[in-house]
Amino acid sequence: MRRNNEAKVVCNFESDIPHSLKLTVGQRVHIKQQNGEWYYGHLSSKCCTMGLFPASHVHIVKIPTTDKPQLASNPHLKTPILEEVVVVLKEWSEIIRELYTNPNFVARKPPDMRGVFKKLAELRRDILSNQLTVQHQKDAKHSLVQLITEGNKNLNKFFEPSRRESSHGHRHPIIRRDSDRRR
Repeated sequence: MRRNNEAKVVCNFESDIPHSLKLTVGQRVHIKQQNGEWYYGHLSSKCCTMGLFPASHVHIVKIPTTDKPQLASNPHLKTPILEEVVVVLKEWSEIIRELYTNPNFVARKPPDMRGVFKKLAELRRDILSNQLTVQHQKDAKHSLVQLITEGNKNLNKFFEPSRRESSHGHRHPIIRRDSDRRR
């Protein structure tokens, strides 16, 4: 791998590993070194903070050199489904974070979305690699749609009104809708 490559983050990463770099989907990173499945580099926006992060969490972006003519951009990089994956991952991350920090949901266990997050990021990375056959690209895009649908269903099931006993013996919804608030 050439040094000073730029990459786009395709999957969030946060770790207790010493000298690791926290990544968020959509950010850009500069890669200084590679060691096996790990990169060492910094966020484009924070040059002074260097750290380690897994290679599987980023997609290398080819930086055109001045001695070669610039190639046309990869048509797969701007497809609506790939842009939707980034939006969905960000939205789901915010929802999951809210579920773990909101006291109204402490008693209920939010759905485990790690597998869906990982598979979405992997499929997106595979499509972005531009090394799939046309049929494999179609299959991967179809799988992306199915995973997004599955993830939304899991989150919606969690948000369906659930009733539990209060300390006074009255039943009340964990999630209050506008109609519940008027009562």
